[in-house]
Amino acid sequence: MQQIVLVGCGSAKQKAGFYKAKDLYTSDYFKQKYEYAESLGFPIYIISALNHLLDVNDMVESYDYTLKGKSKSVKMKWGEKVVSELKEKYPNLDDCNFIILAGNDYSEPLVELLGREHCTLPVEGLPIGKQRSFFKQEIAKKR
Repeated sequence: MQQIVLVGCGSAKQKAGFYKAKDLYTSDYFKQKYEYAESLGFPIYIISALNHLLDVNDMVESYDYTLKGKSKSVKMKWGEKVVSELKEKYPNLDDCNFIILAGNDYSEPLVELLGREHCTLPVEGLPIGKQRSFFKQEIAKKR
């Protein structure tokens, strides 16, 4: 089964301009999620509120948009777009497992659309502090 890591974007970003997706988001939390994703050794994509599915090297312009506080229908439309873009890259999504490193606003629509059996959420239900501890410990194990 193909393993694919989806890293949630972050609200802290570089100033106006264009950046590689992996360099656009500046928070320590995003950097921890991304470093953990890299340690897994699977393909990584960033899920962005505005740009949907981003390859880590895609050039994107800094933006200010979030799914937080949006209606379920807006989140589901966003999720449908992400899943459509995933299907372009992986035509048989049933042969994939998605490791999702993102908050509920981003993970819930994807789990609903992809199916729980195709999703792994290693920090599901954990507060941010415990997530950060998890990422730190897991990264240390790989070093």
